[in-house]
Amino acid sequence: MSTEVLVGEGMAPARLPTVGPEGVVRRFRKPAEVVNLVSTTKDLKGIIGLVRGGTMGFSAALLAHGIPGMITLEGAPQSHLGIIAREMGTPCVMTFTPKDESVTAMKETDYEAYLEKVSSLLEGKKVKFDLKSGEEREGWVQGLVYEIR
Repeated sequence: MSTEVLVGEGMAPARLPTVGPEGVVRRFRKPAEVVNLVSTTKDLKGIIGLVRGGTMGFSAALLAHGIPGMITLEGAPQSHLGIIAREMGTPCVMTFTPKDESVTAMKETDYEAYLEKVSSLLEGKKVKFDLKSGEEREGWVQGLVYEIR
C-alpha cells in the first residue's frame, strides 16, 4: 500500500477537474537532454519534467511530445511555459516551494545551492499533482505536489 506525503507547492496556470498526473521526476538542464529523450522515447507518460524556469523554451518540446506534467523551480503561470502548458492542457506546477522549511531557508543565503537541493529532493521520486483542491488566486491556482511512497 502506498502513501502520499505533501512535499511542496507552487503556482499552477489552470485548475484540473481531477487529481493527477503522477510520474517519476526527471530533471532537464539543457536542450540536448530534451532532444535526446523525445528522439529515443515514444511514451513519456511516466515522466514528470523538472526545469529551472518557465522561460526554458526547450521544455515546450516535452509538452508537444505528451509529457503528463511539469515542475519548474522558478517562473510564473504567465511565463512562456505556463502559457503553453495551459493551452495544451498539461498540468504544470511553477515556482515549486518545498514544504521543508530548512530547505526554503537556503533561498536567502545561497540561491543556487537552494535550487540544487530542491532538485535533488524531487529528482527520481514518484510524485502526484493536485491542481484541483488548492486555493484559487489572481491568475493562478495553488498546485500541491505529493510524493508517492
